Amino acid sequence: QKGQKVYANNEQIGAITQIRTLAKQGLIQAEVALNKGLNLPLGSSLNINILTQEKEGCIVPHGTLLHKKEGTFVMQYTNDKFMPMQVENLISEQEKVLINPCPTFPIALESEVKLSLLPVYDNVIIKKD
Repeated sequence: QKGQKVYANNEQIGAITQIRTLAKQGLIQAEVALNKGLNLPLGSSLNINILTQEKEGCIVPHGTLLHKKEGTFVMQYTNDKFMPMQVENLISEQEKVLINPCPTFPIALESEVKLSLLPVYDNVIIKKD
């Protein structure tokens, strides 16, 4: 899309200004407005990364999420108890999930069955080695 940020070597170098489809090869060609000059000969090709989504939140392991009819939750440990905290699953990639809002206390990592049982226990003492 127009306006998407473009990166080379983990540094933002510009944004997409135009996208064209090359019918013969079925490829897409993007025109990028550069923020600064690149030390490359005219007509050079460059491998780039394009930012497709930008969200704010916290990255947590997938195994910290509890899915219920009411929504998605993490089990937050506060005052010696595990309490459900509703979160929004923004982006998932492999075993990591970007959630919002960010928990302010430690959260449990376990199977969903075990996570769902945590609120049943009254006081839970976690011993640190």
